[in-house]
Amino acid sequence: MSNFPHLKNPFILAPMAGITDVAFRLMCKKYGASLVFTEMVSANALSRNNKATIKLLESSKEEKPIGVQLFGQNTENLVKAAKIIQDNYDFDVIDLN
Repeated sequence: MSNFPHLKNPFILAPMAGITDVAFRLMCKKYGASLVFTEMVSANALSRNNKATIKLLESSKEEKPIGVQLFGQNTENLVKAAKIIQDNYDFDVIDLN
């Protein structure tokens, strides 16, 4: 990962569970969002290779720049999940919650 991406305006779509899927993010990009986020992703579930959680990480090139927010209480799982994302996905931002 490199520096935080340059944004063309201050409008950022926050991660929302059950809301911010690919179609919704693309619509928000169309109407001016500079940065969009996937739904909130459980670090615990991602570190266990949960299929439903992995599906939340689907994205398209048209969404760039795009971020993912990991949430969890276990530091070890947060680090493991961040490494999984860094090594296997093309997100511009990883936000830890």
